[in-house]
Amino acid sequence: GKVLGYVYTCYGVNHCDPSVPAVRTAAQVIEDALKYQTLFNVDGIFLDEMSNVDSPSVLAFYEEVARGLKAINSSWQVVGNAGATTPANYLNYVQTVVTFEQTQQMHTTALQADWALEKSARSQAHIVYGASTAVEMQAALTKAQEQNVLYFYATDDVKPNQYDRLPTYWLE
Repeated sequence: GKVLGYVYTCYGVNHCDPSVPAVRTAAQVIEDALKYQTLFNVDGIFLDEMSNVDSPSVLAFYEEVARGLKAINSSWQVVGNAGATTPANYLNYVQTVVTFEQTQQMHTTALQADWALEKSARSQAHIVYGASTAVEMQAALTKAQEQNVLYFYATDDVKPNQYDRLPTYWLE
């Protein structure tokens, strides 16, 4: 497997969650990525809270981040977590976009990115939580495959912290 360092980006417009500082610059994102490289020699970076807005100023933010990440390690895998359908031009800055991060129930009606079938499956990831049974997880996986998604994670865990444990069906 690969190890990715986690760095939040405040959606490229300093729209952070109240639990973190209100301002986040591209330089701070790059600095955090460098810390992961120095301390853990990671295989890439997971840019959380990535925007899905087609705005020149937001795209300029991610372009600056992408240049900084390439300067640290040009072979890194960079994943941007927008958690929603995202314009294809974000693939100029990351190799993979998380185009879905919601409940299993919402996944059943999730729309496919308009560029999904034109790009490599490596370009997309889905994160599904609240898939309470192995059958629901398998159904979500099948749908993700139909939408040309290579990277997929499902859990039966739910909010407020749906990522604090492994899915129970992994233990079956």
